[in-house]
Amino acid sequence: MTIINKKIATESDEEIIEEVRRHPIVLIKSFFWVFIGFVIVVLIFIIFKASGIFSLAFFLWLIFGGIYGLYHYYIWRRDAYILTDSRVIIREQESFFSKRVSEAKYDDITDVTYRVKGFFATLFNFGTVMVQTPSSDPLKLVNIAKPNKIQKLILDLRNRSRQTSELPPSS
Repeated sequence: MTIINKKIATESDEEIIEEVRRHPIVLIKSFFWVFIGFVIVVLIFIIFKASGIFSLAFFLWLIFGGIYGLYHYYIWRRDAYILTDSRVIIREQESFFSKRVSEAKYDDITDVTYRVKGFFATLFNFGTVMVQTPSSDPLKLVNIAKPNKIQKLILDLRNRSRQTSELPPSS
């Protein structure tokens, strides 16, 4: 668990039940483009026989390809879906300097569904879990591994929260 996510839960004395990230397979697209850049640099090497153009292309590839790959890894690493004992928290890092945090208390959740769409999503078992509340668009936990397990966990936590809130106060 990251320090930031621990801070989110400890601010309200909640216990973190599960912390979920997007499936690592979503990074393949970004790293594929870094690989394509590397192939282009190698082709420049073959065509121009290790000339100054190759050195410049290789240097630029190291800088821009590295930054591109690290940027997407940073965004992936900072995104988190946190299930506490009282709410679902979605922390989305949109860019280096922009993030969005959404949450829903279990008592407010009306429906939880999941969707696995596509060949790779089915093969690697990842998808999107949608948490519906009456007051807003659904909260989406995007590209997470084992969405059926997370859906069941959220529904169990919602039911547990409702049972706790229905208990009469003890005197």
